[in-house]
Amino acid sequence: MTATRAERVLGAPRGTLLEAPIWSPDTGTLSWVDIQSGRLFLLDPVLGGVKTYETGVAPLGAALPRLGGEFSLIGGEGVYLWRTDAQSLGAPEALFSGGERGLISNDARRDPWGRLYVGRMAADESVGAGSLVAIEGGGEQRVVATGLTIPNGLAWSPDGAWLFFAESIEQRVYRVPTSAAGERWSEREVLIEYASELPDGLAIGPDGNLWVACYGAGRVDRFSLSGDKLGEFSLPVSQITACEFVGSNLYVTTAAEGFGDDDWEREPLAGCMFVIRAAIAET
Repeated sequence: MTATRAERVLGAPRGTLLEAPIWSPDTGTLSWVDIQSGRLFLLDPVLGGVKTYETGVAPLGAALPRLGGEFSLIGGEGVYLWRTDAQSLGAPEALFSGGERGLISNDARRDPWGRLYVGRMAADESVGAGSLVAIEGGGEQRVVATGLTIPNGLAWSPDGAWLFFAESIEQRVYRVPTSAAGERWSEREVLIEYASELPDGLAIGPDGNLWVACYGAGRVDRFSLSGDKLGEFSLPVSQITACEFVGSNLYVTTAAEGFGDDDWEREPLAGCMFVIRAAIAET
């Protein structure tokens, strides 16, 4: 294990369940959310400083940047258009289809062709109650997979040939053939299978490899796209939720779910945002 120089991002507020870090080259900002409070955070990695916004959507599975300072907020009932200067939500981009009572949204990403994928799960994490939903550009929805419990990280290979998808409770990361026509879920393969760790957020690094946030294990793992483990990074907290690259720097979100006094004594930095500088060069 690489003993990293993981640094807390100064000025970044602590959260109970930080998630969904996304780099926007259009705005030059890194965004992430605190799922339970519905807060959205924006960091300018060059100038520094973090802005915090109350979106009014909680729980908030993810906030996907759009052009012009807009975001697609992934809420429990649907996807909403929102601006950083807005006082209220705009018209919903999409409302989730019926038959999903008690479900909330977890991680979400757009594929290389603009299709939106959203992981849906039961608020009480009921086994098999979740699904993976694809929303086409015109708002049409289709259920890609059912019987999921905690659908999580989504990422695509640089050539767009593979969708990578984590199911945390199964302790697996799948790879699924994909193209402009959509994914072929029936042809999915188990790429990574953990013995005790829970794979959470995924990212493709500038090195072309897959980086996996390991919830409960206090580390981020690096794999080739064929599933060979290439390295790992330790952090000073256990609940690692997601990761995202800005250049060669790896930003990592963490959580402090269910923490009591003893937990805080062991992990005083839980729920903070971290950065591992020059991460690729260290592995």
